[in-house]
Amino acid sequence: MANIEDLSQFLDIIPSLSDDAFYDFVKEFIGVDESDILKIQKIKNVRILLRVPDVFSFFTINNKEINSLKERACFVDEDMKAVVKTGIRSNIELFIELLKKHEESKKVQEKNDHMYNFTNFNTQNIEPSELKSFAQVFIDNYLKNTKRPSNNYKFDEIVNKFASALHILSGHHAYAFVRNNLPGALPSVVTLNTFNENINLGLRECEFRFDSLKNHLVAIDANYIFSSEDTTSVIQSIYYDSKDDCFIGFCSPLMNGLPLMNTFKTDNYHELENWFQHTNRSSLINTHLIEPIPTNNSSHAHSRPYILSAYGTDDVVTATDILRRWMFLFNECKERDIRLVGFSSDCAPKYLKAMRLALGFFTRAPNIDLITGNDNILNIGIPSTWRFFYMRKIQSFLVMQDGTHLVTKVRNRLLSNIANLCINGHDISVSYLFHILENYSKIEHNLIKSDIVPHDRQNYTSCLKITSDDVLNLLKQINAKGTYIYLYLLKLLILTYVKSNTSIQNQSNNTTCKIRFPIHHKHQPNESSESMNNQNLSTLTLHDIEKIIINAYHEAELMMGQLNLIELLKKHNLNDMNKLSSFVFEQLSKNSTIDYSVVNNNDDEVDSDDADNNINNNYDTTNYNNNNNKHIVVDHPEIDSEFDEDSSDDDGQNPYHLKVSKQTFQ
Repeated sequence: MANIEDLSQFLDIIPSLSDDAFYDFVKEFIGVDESDILKIQKIKNVRILLRVPDVFSFFTINNKEINSLKERACFVDEDMKAVVKTGIRSNIELFIELLKKHEESKKVQEKNDHMYNFTNFNTQNIEPSELKSFAQVFIDNYLKNTKRPSNNYKFDEIVNKFASALHILSGHHAYAFVRNNLPGALPSVVTLNTFNENINLGLRECEFRFDSLKNHLVAIDANYIFSSEDTTSVIQSIYYDSKDDCFIGFCSPLMNGLPLMNTFKTDNYHELENWFQHTNRSSLINTHLIEPIPTNNSSHAHSRPYILSAYGTDDVVTATDILRRWMFLFNECKERDIRLVGFSSDCAPKYLKAMRLALGFFTRAPNIDLITGNDNILNIGIPSTWRFFYMRKIQSFLVMQDGTHLVTKVRNRLLSNIANLCINGHDISVSYLFHILENYSKIEHNLIKSDIVPHDRQNYTSCLKITSDDVLNLLKQINAKGTYIYLYLLKLLILTYVKSNTSIQNQSNNTTCKIRFPIHHKHQPNESSESMNNQNLSTLTLHDIEKIIINAYHEAELMMGQLNLIELLKKHNLNDMNKLSSFVFEQLSKNSTIDYSVVNNNDDEVDSDDADNNINNNYDTTNYNNNNNKHIVVDHPEIDSEFDEDSSDDDGQNPYHLKVSKQTFQ
């Protein structure tokens, strides 16, 4: 008789056996008595055997037909009570257990084969020009690994990238938890470490990775990029970097706007002690991101932001430093045949000043030349009839403010205790919002106190709620015309610069094989965050743009009509778009500044999202005040100095001070 351990190679055959063939097989591998126990009960195949709750229960019956078998397979006492012999019970139970495990594994395998065949079918029907989605790659990789031994798992590159990001975001324990419950789906930590080393994920503080950027752009077949930078707060701490033999966490000194690498190297304890006592520690991390701009040839390659550099800072930096840094980035990219189209950042005053200097937007710095020697000039083809377009038509690069920061900055101006805002005698005040909050049901406005006085000055959700249609309608009811117009303009800023679903060309993003990352809590989870990089604007004509501008002008006329400003414009013969544009250009030109490279280390460029406390009004409208306007005044001391303006964007009062030599792109 064969051994029961030899059954494993026959498990696929047993389900096909029935009647005498099944009994003979059990007799051969399990035992004679075991076979007779199944035969006397007419358990003639595996299907019946696995559905019998207890194959030994019939021994409790007193019947002449089973007495002989009972005496052989059981211990029978004087009362004819039978106890199945341990060996026989063990053999049959082990046989049943093996059959159950085999059936379960077979069901799982059939399910996996079905999913695998389904995945293969979908993959085979994908056109060569298309790419699989991440879900397809992940499932396909997982199903293949289910057929491999655990020491021979293989992973697609995109799965390795996903696993690396998951390990960084979730931490070691969470990653291990997911991996243990999905065997074969994710690589081990050792494999991840090897993968990270091979793709060079390590960042060195203050290092600008231009060569790596070039390789990345070549890989995705893109040559045009847009640069952005921003800071985020971090916990101040100092640690030792054994790889570079230096200390990380101190503020690196700037040279021409660039942080110096490996500044804090020492083998002297007293020097280290002096750094701890007198050197500022980094309270912020400044990060430079590069966004590749796909072309027609690279439209199928996902445009992932690339980290160019990151370093600690205390944000003590001037507009001159920022402009020098941008010039450095532009030149380095140019040397590597990379076209840097422009720069983007938040609305901090120093960045705004650097942007105006770069564009020559009603300011000039004679000792900084961004045009001479630059063979990649951007020529902006603006019709001569567009008198409302004030930017210089020849630029080296473009600049852009972050939409969310712009919106929150306008909101913060409304909340300021210092800025007294009004339009033609109509007050613009947060008191009207408090009046609505205190005198109307929440069902009517859906506001809470933290929406009006948010603790976080970058609370974008607050901007959405105070510009809702319900709030705007209530402002109309209480005749708060100035505040209504202000918040309506804020709503238009949100629609224009933040919400991607209000773009000129609404197209779905067909990016494939994309890994989605969690959305920051400050952003609305229900808003579309799809990249607009693949938009095709070729159908947008000059006529379309002019139509949009004319419609916007007429919309502005309707708004200003509510504030009795149309009569004022007519009185001064400025009720035509071209005349008004020329007048505004003339006024801005009068206040334009010229910098003569005067050094002033006390130049105040404090980073504040609610800056601009010096509000110059070049138009005397005191004679046109609407004295019949009723004001609702509510005293709310909780609007504290958190929203007070602490710096100025008024270039007429604060000229730029630069210490530079003549710089070109040669």
